[in-house]
Amino acid sequence: MDNRPQLKRDGNEKRSRSLLARGCLAMKKALFAFLLILAAALRADAFWGKKSESIPGRRDAVRKALLWVPDTRTLDWEALRSFLERENDASFTLAIVPEEIPNEEAAWLVGLSSSNNIEIALRIPGDPILPLAKKGRPYLAAEKIALSRLRYKKIFGALPVGFVAGGGAILPSDAKRLPRLGIRWTAVGDNEFTNAWYGDEQLVLMPFHSILSTDLGTMPPATDTAALVIDEVAGALPPGSGLAILDHLVSSSGDEAYTTVSRGIAEIHPYVVGPESWPTWRDDLAFWNQSYSQQTAWKLYHRAAKAVTAYQNSGSASIARLNKAEASLTLARSARNFVDENLQDPTIESDFRNALTSAYKAIRKSAPRILRRRIMDPEASGFEEPQLVESTGGDVLIEVKADRLIFTNPKGSTAALPLSLPSLAPDTTAAHLWTPRSLEIGWNETAVDFRIALARLSPSEKTASGFSYLLVDLYIDLNHLSGRGSTSLLSRRKGFVDPTDAWEYVLVVEDSEASLYRSLPGHPPSRIATVAPDIDLENGTITLSIPRRRLRGNPATWGYILTTMMPKTDRRSSYRPPRPVPGETGSPLLGMLGSLDEQRDLTTKRESTYRRFTAQRAGRTNN
Repeated sequence: MDNRPQLKRDGNEKRSRSLLARGCLAMKKALFAFLLILAAALRADAFWGKKSESIPGRRDAVRKALLWVPDTRTLDWEALRSFLERENDASFTLAIVPEEIPNEEAAWLVGLSSSNNIEIALRIPGDPILPLAKKGRPYLAAEKIALSRLRYKKIFGALPVGFVAGGGAILPSDAKRLPRLGIRWTAVGDNEFTNAWYGDEQLVLMPFHSILSTDLGTMPPATDTAALVIDEVAGALPPGSGLAILDHLVSSSGDEAYTTVSRGIAEIHPYVVGPESWPTWRDDLAFWNQSYSQQTAWKLYHRAAKAVTAYQNSGSASIARLNKAEASLTLARSARNFVDENLQDPTIESDFRNALTSAYKAIRKSAPRILRRRIMDPEASGFEEPQLVESTGGDVLIEVKADRLIFTNPKGSTAALPLSLPSLAPDTTAAHLWTPRSLEIGWNETAVDFRIALARLSPSEKTASGFSYLLVDLYIDLNHLSGRGSTSLLSRRKGFVDPTDAWEYVLVVEDSEASLYRSLPGHPPSRIATVAPDIDLENGTITLSIPRRRLRGNPATWGYILTTMMPKTDRRSSYRPPRPVPGETGSPLLGMLGSLDEQRDLTTKRESTYRRFTAQRAGRTNN
C-alpha cells in the first residue's frame, strides 16, 4: 500500500505545529519585552524623580504628611487632649523627646500612639543642630539617639520608626547609622527635591516644607512638597504656637488632607535617588551660624565641650561629675540657643552662658572670664567680625559688605597656556584671557548675582554678544561640611576639592550661554537651569543672575571656586557641560581665583595632571 499521502499529511501537520509553536514563542517574547519596557519606564520614573504622564494624578491622589515638633516647655497638654477629643480622626506625626514626657501624660500618649491615627517620632534632648554641635564629637548623634531610643521603648513598649533632628539638619554620616537602630525614616528640609527618597540601607529621607508664619490666613501654604512641618524648637515658629496651627490645618482641610509620616511615605513611593545636598527646614545651616552672636555662641560651646572631653579622657574622671557636665552641655547646645533673635533675649542668652559655666564647674575647672559678659559684647568672642581681609603675601583680597562679597586676585596673578594656542591680538597674554581679576557676589530677596571680571574678553566668532577662547566654571559650596556635595570637578577638568569644600552647584559659562548644574550622588551633575549672561566686552565682565528659588541660603557663608579653561570648538553643541582643551601643563585648567602659591601650583607642569582646589570664603586667608 502506498503510504506516501499519509506521510505527506503527517509532515504537513508537524510543520504546522512547529510554525504554531514558533509563533507562540515569538508572541511570548514580544509580550515579555513589552512588560520589561513598561517596568523600566516606571522604574525610571522612580529613579530619576520625574513624574510620568502614564501615572495620572500621582501627587494629587495622596495626602500630605503632617509633622508637629512642639516645645514641651510650653506645651498645653490639656488643650492637646481637647483638640484630639474634638478632632478624633485627625492624623499626624508628633515628634517628642521621651525624656521630656511628663509622667502623668505617658499612659495617655501610649494609648494615643496605638490608635493608628497618631504616630510618635523620636527627638533627642535639646534638639541640637547636629552638623554644628558634633564638632570634636563625631558620634554625638549616635550616642544621644541610642539613649533616647531606650527611653522611648520603655514608655511605648516598641522602638521608634522615625527620627527628627533639630531643624531637620542631619548629615549622611549620621543618617546611615539610623537603620541599625531600627529607624526607618528621618526628616530633612525641602528645596527643589520635594519627594521622599531612599538613603543607605533603605532609610527614607522625607523632605518637609516648614511653616514659618503664625498667620492662619496664609495656611495651608502653597507647596509641592509632600509633607509639612510645624516646628517650635529651632527658630521656625514661636514656642507654644504649633497647636493652634495644627488645629487650623486639620479643621479647615478635613480629616483626609493629612496623615502620619509613615503612611505618607507609603502613599508617595520614595525615589531611589535623591539630592546630594540635604537642606534644613531653614534652607541651610547658616540660619544658626551666620551672625556675630551665633558664631560667638558656637565658639564658647565648643570650647566648653572640648574641656569636658579632655576631663573624660584624663583617666581620673568621675562618672557623676561627667554626667552633670554632660547635662549642662545638653542644655547649652539646644537649638533655641543658636537662633539669632533668641541670643538678643537676655534670659535665653544668660541661661546659655550659665549652662556652660555649670559644665566647667562640674569638672572642677574655672570657667573662662568671657562667660561673665553678654555675647552681644564684641570682646566676648575673642575675635572681631571680619569686614576686610587684607591681601598679604599674595593672597586673595576679600571685601565683605552687607549684601555682597568681592574677591580680588592678588597682583602678579597668572595663567597657563592651552596646548594649541589660538591667534591672539597683539600684546595679549594668557593672563589677559584666562586669569580672573575678581569675583563679585551680590544678593537680595529675589536673586543672587555673580560678576566675573577678566582683563580682556575676545569677541565671539559665532555669536553677536558672546566671547571666544574662554570656558568658566564657578563651583558653589553651600554648607562647608564633609559628605555633602561633590569633591570632583566636572568631567574632563582633572581636579578635585577638599571634602569640606564639596560643591552642590556649579555655573558653567561659554560664549553667550550659561548653565546651572547640581551635583547628584553617584551620577553626573544635572543641568537644572540655563541663564542668559550679561557680557560687557569692553570692561571684560560676565554677569549672571540666579533666582533665589534656585539658590537658597546666605551667599556670605558659601564657598567659591572659580576656574578658567579654553573650550573645544568642534561639535561643541553636543557636549553638556562643554569640554575643555588640554593645557600645556597637562591640565585643562588654565587660571583660577586664588593665592599666588595656588596659581603657581596650577600653572606648573607636574607628574600628576590632577589639581587640588580650596574654596574661597569670607574671612579666609591662604596663609
